Amino acid sequence: MGNNYRIVEVTNQKLLNQWIQFPYDFYLKELKDPNYIPQIKIDEKSFFDAKKNPAFKIAKVKFFLAYAEQIVVGRICAIIHLLEEKKLGRRRGRFGWIEFIDNEEISSLLLGAARSWLVAEGAIEMTGPHGFTDLDPEGLLIDGFNELPTVSGSYNLPYYQRHFEKFGLVKDADYVEYRVNFPANDPFLEKMVALLERDSEYKLITLRNRKELMSRTDALWDLLEESFKHLYGVTPLSLEQQKFYTQKYLSFLDLEFVKMVEDKKGKLIGFFIGMPNVSNSFKRAGGNLLPFGLFHILREFKNSKGVDFLLAGVHPEHPKKKIFLYLVAAMYRSCRDRGIKFLETNRELVENKTVSGMWTRFDSRLHRKTRIFKLPLE
Repeated sequence: MGNNYRIVEVTNQKLLNQWIQFPYDFYLKELKDPNYIPQIKIDEKSFFDAKKNPAFKIAKVKFFLAYAEQIVVGRICAIIHLLEEKKLGRRRGRFGWIEFIDNEEISSLLLGAARSWLVAEGAIEMTGPHGFTDLDPEGLLIDGFNELPTVSGSYNLPYYQRHFEKFGLVKDADYVEYRVNFPANDPFLEKMVALLERDSEYKLITLRNRKELMSRTDALWDLLEESFKHLYGVTPLSLEQQKFYTQKYLSFLDLEFVKMVEDKKGKLIGFFIGMPNVSNSFKRAGGNLLPFGLFHILREFKNSKGVDFLLAGVHPEHPKKKIFLYLVAAMYRSCRDRGIKFLETNRELVENKTVSGMWTRFDSRLHRKTRIFKLPLE
């Protein structure tokens, strides 16, 4: 392939299409990687469209491609998140959606392009891989390469970590993911459901239709902000972003796996949201809804034996462990009744012992680990 490598800034739709297409060509066509879960292309094109994704209104963004001759061999996105800057009181640069072949010169050129632009924008540090928000894919996979990710999980090849560290990036934060096997019967969780049903302070909300869920989305986003704002990497969401993610995620949920708890005043104080695991059908779809991708996804959505844990939060002024136990117990009952065999926790900070401690009481195993890296820019 020679070493005529070059970095090109994405400045038009043709280049952006190449930027979006690269992971499909790399993982599916070239490597035929069995553990890569391709996103739906039409969704990716919409997500990275500045006219459709409101993240572009609160962030400065640059996309870069790496070429060897005329062949795309890597990509990266660099971000200055203006709401994060306001929250932190300093300008942190982000990078994300990075992919590259196993060539240290190429990875160095990509990371260097992001670093140079972030320095020019006045950032004092560079962290990643991140998305625009913590609702987007983030973290570099460093353990669990033979495990199938969820559709919202991160995936990359083992050599990425070596390239990052060669560039000078070091650990900033680690996330862990558990696979939890649900028992057919759990007396402790049954007891917790019974306690919740008798609790005069708190009430489990049964959502009868999607309209009832949509009527609570404002309260859900407010609670998400209140319960997550102290966590690493969490960025405030604009109202437009809340609407965007409501449409992207919440409007397609299976209501059986949406658990909410209100206090006696009717205020939402806790939630636990999951969705059927559809990793295998996304693999079969190969990034396309047509001709049969949508059929495969809908069939697995209806008949899946697993649930992916998406979001959970408890208001800090209420007993976190107690409410979270209530929510897990309610989710357990729904999973049992639907014949669900396992739950994928998705990423959670290593330091979040309240959540990780819950999974260890089940038949569970830590099966994937991801990392956020950092690099000082001053």
